[in-house]
Amino acid sequence: MLTINNVSMPIPTAYEVSEADVDSENTTRSESGVLHRDRIRGGIRKIQVTWRVKQADARRILAAVSPAAVSVTYLDTQTGGNRTSRMYAGDRKMALVQHHNTLRDPLWDVSFSLTEY
Repeated sequence: MLTINNVSMPIPTAYEVSEADVDSENTTRSESGVLHRDRIRGGIRKIQVTWRVKQADARRILAAVSPAAVSVTYLDTQTGGNRTSRMYAGDRKMALVQHHNTLRDPLWDVSFSLTEY
């Protein structure tokens, strides 16, 4: 479902794809509230993804997104097929999940967004 720099990721527990547009600095609203829009690029994909994984998978996921730019192959909601894009990872969040009150092999919720360049 998700490959980062040719490394297959575990199946995520949450996966959300959104699209955004980029407007130029000339995009403004008039005093009457009318938008004067100069869209310079549309359809920029952003993936919000979360996993609940053990320590080893958490390390593998975080290592995959450590470069400034990564190649991401993902399930595209528009086509229903795979799409590959150059992306960057946003802030990474790692939350320890208590599992039977033991830290022997803890579970982590790892989440971040991947945004298309």
